[in-house]
Amino acid sequence: MPDNGVRTIDLTNLASAEDLLVHQGGTLGVLPRETLALLLAASGALADRLAELDRATSYASILRPSWTALASLAPEAIGQQAEVSPEDTGSHTDPQTSETVNNAGRYTAFGTSAGQWTWVDGGGLGSKLSISNYLGEFSGPFASTVRFNIGAAGQAAMEAALADKADADAVAAALEDKADATAVTAALAEKAEVTAVDRLSRNALEVSPNLFDAQDPDFAEGYFINSSDGELQASADYDATGFIPVTAGQVYYLPVRRWIAWYDAAYNFISGSNPSSGAGTVTAPSTAAFGRFSIPNAVGFTAANFYVVQGTTPLFPYQAYGYVVVGDRVTGIGTDALKNDAVTPAKTSFLVPSRNLFDKAAATLDTFMGANGVATSGSTYALSDYIEVEPGETYHGFGTTLGMRFVAAFDESQTVLPEYGSNSAVTTITAPESGVVRYYRVTCFKSQINQFQFEVGTEGTDYQDYGYLLDPAIRVTAEPSTWAGAVTYSFGDSITAQGAWQPAVAAHFGLDHTAYGVGGRRVSGASGMCQDAAIEAMPTGADLILVLGGTNDWAGSVALGAVDSSDTATFNGAYNVMCQKLTTRFPAARIVLLTTPYGELPGRLTDGSGWTSASVNLQGVTTREYAEAVREMGKRWGMPVVDLSQCGWNTVNLDDFMVDDGGDLHPNAAGGARMAAIIRGVLRGLEPLEPF
Repeated sequence: MPDNGVRTIDLTNLASAEDLLVHQGGTLGVLPRETLALLLAASGALADRLAELDRATSYASILRPSWTALASLAPEAIGQQAEVSPEDTGSHTDPQTSETVNNAGRYTAFGTSAGQWTWVDGGGLGSKLSISNYLGEFSGPFASTVRFNIGAAGQAAMEAALADKADADAVAAALEDKADATAVTAALAEKAEVTAVDRLSRNALEVSPNLFDAQDPDFAEGYFINSSDGELQASADYDATGFIPVTAGQVYYLPVRRWIAWYDAAYNFISGSNPSSGAGTVTAPSTAAFGRFSIPNAVGFTAANFYVVQGTTPLFPYQAYGYVVVGDRVTGIGTDALKNDAVTPAKTSFLVPSRNLFDKAAATLDTFMGANGVATSGSTYALSDYIEVEPGETYHGFGTTLGMRFVAAFDESQTVLPEYGSNSAVTTITAPESGVVRYYRVTCFKSQINQFQFEVGTEGTDYQDYGYLLDPAIRVTAEPSTWAGAVTYSFGDSITAQGAWQPAVAAHFGLDHTAYGVGGRRVSGASGMCQDAAIEAMPTGADLILVLGGTNDWAGSVALGAVDSSDTATFNGAYNVMCQKLTTRFPAARIVLLTTPYGELPGRLTDGSGWTSASVNLQGVTTREYAEAVREMGKRWGMPVVDLSQCGWNTVNLDDFMVDDGGDLHPNAAGGARMAAIIRGVLRGLEPLEPF
């Protein structure tokens, strides 16, 4: 190279340096490395980039359960981190790369507008534990603290913390101090008892679907919700629920719909309505977060039976708000843990419900109700209480000779449904499959109330009293009657057909009983009890026959006749023939004769029949003479006699024991009980030595 006065020096490349040789303002000098770092960080492109990075890392990493939720957020700075739960298994087009990526995973912000998040990878905290599953278990300070510090604790300790539902403050404190797994585990150990509670909640308790909490502090007794402004309004006929959380657009089912209001998340009134209708659904508005509902006491609803459930199905059977104990997962409850009357007959294994759903003790006498649901006075009728029915089931209602005169149908809120009732006399009725009918009220004839039975099925069965019966499989220690299982017939007129006395007798002895009673039938005459047609209507094979007749012979002024007569036109003659035929057809049966009970016919004094006394017929005799004739027949035929004159009624107190049906002949419940007591007493003395 030519010599131009400039010297060239070859320099060695260095991997690092302690100082730098720099030129500034015409001066050449040494610049320490630390000073250069400060200058670069203070201004210029590198300083700007460091500032941007600092801003990005100063923001908390955002955790969201889905990409949809994250995409609605605007980053606070470029480079901010975010993560979507692995539970979001979908995919989307990355807004920066235009590639199809998984929704779950880690993201970083590439801008500051809503949705400017680009997918990084599928790792992060979400790959180790489900954020939506675990973070949802906590509230309070942990929810925010964890976003900064959750990575500080060991994974095993964190999962243990979350699984045990430990105290949020203890976990947050451990994380905030950057505790290691040992510290977190120690904090959780102090809350170990929570594990047992968690096991209880998962195994032994189920959440009731009822959203109405009667213990809610906002529950208002004596108020309803004004649907025009959502405010409480005083009324002794109503109660009002508190603010019940709802989901916008969701359908809810109520047992009765009155005065309803909807509110947003800030409890601001949105809208309301007063459907004034029975059970059915309501839909939460699109912006609703809460609903309040009025409870009308006048139609039978209170805090004890009102409910709100999500969906379109009634809550049946009713469940209160809170938790329901799962019986097969709870053991070790002793009798000392039970309240008095806590175990009802329905919850026992040794009692079974009667087939008869008609509770005569709860019936309203002298009242009937048509399909319109209006209770109306009627001296010959008896009206049942509300009888709960099942969708699609057919029910049979019948007394001794007559069925249901009227039927009224009701929905779950006991609002009448006229289209499902009946104003015609029927013996069966079927509840709609839809379940809209939850109750019936049936009207029967008062004279047959003691034998009226409303039961599931298309045909009637043997009468049972309403309530509960001892399960037949249960053996009792008392020695059963040797009459138990005896095939028994009661043979007679309307007093037999009425069935006021047989059930108590049959139940007491365990008899297999069938009634063969025909209203208006006499012992005598061409259609009397003495005729073959009447006797042969009873199948052979009877063990016990209870014979009760004579009332219609007395009412028809049939002559008594000679005691040894066989003239069927007279009472004695017909009775002799009847006893002979009964013995022939049932030679091994115990045939027991019941005397004609005392009775009167006040109507005969004014019907032109010529009677001058309500108790004395045109033969000049009372029922007592016919009863005496039966006693004589017992002696003649060697048959035991039940003397019903011991029942204790007479002309003074007759009305107390007889049905008010125009004559004092048919026993009411009290009269039937008196008869049953006398009959039972005689049969106890006639018990066979060997059981049937």
